[in-house]
Amino acid sequence: MQKDLVIIDCQKQTKSEIIKSIPKILKKNQKLKLINCQDPELKKIAKAVNYQDLKKRYQYIYDEVCQFLDEQFDKHNYCQFKNDLCISAQKKHSHYREYGCCYIRPVKKWYHFSKRELKEGKCEYLDGHQCQTKSIACKLFTCYYLQEQNIRFSPDDIILLKYFFNKKQKKIIETSFYTSKEDMIEKLLKNK
Repeated sequence: MQKDLVIIDCQKQTKSEIIKSIPKILKKNQKLKLINCQDPELKKIAKAVNYQDLKKRYQYIYDEVCQFLDEQFDKHNYCQFKNDLCISAQKKHSHYREYGCCYIRPVKKWYHFSKRELKEGKCEYLDGHQCQTKSIACKLFTCYYLQEQNIRFSPDDIILLKYFFNKKQKKIIETSFYTSKEDMIEKLLKNK
């Protein structure tokens, strides 16, 4: 057995025990092999661990998390769009009826992480009703109305974000709204 390879039998350890071992495996820069594993989340974690190139690891995690969040919003229909208005706008909780969350409202506390001046108006990545980039911060965001319904996401709620990024990186992930995947990956690499 290789010194830099950790083999875990999923039938002999609980999911929680396996997840708790991830920081140690990452710190020692080891690879992970799961045997007898049927859990899709654990398989994704192992795949992320096994990317030795940090940029490729971050790209993989980014894509998986965006897909997970898209699936959650689609499955649960949190925003409940009707006639191009989200539930918050329908109930008149939002001042920004047009474009909803994709309407940029510059907030100075975000400038530290965005490193660019945000201009008020429709997000540059919104084309029609589709986002043309995967902005993980935008996908994590839930408006005040949804938060009042206890619908919210944080990097620490998602294992691939919780264990693979440090505190500063998580803050960047949460606050770099209207940012392309490429720009976000660069920010994360600079702050590892």
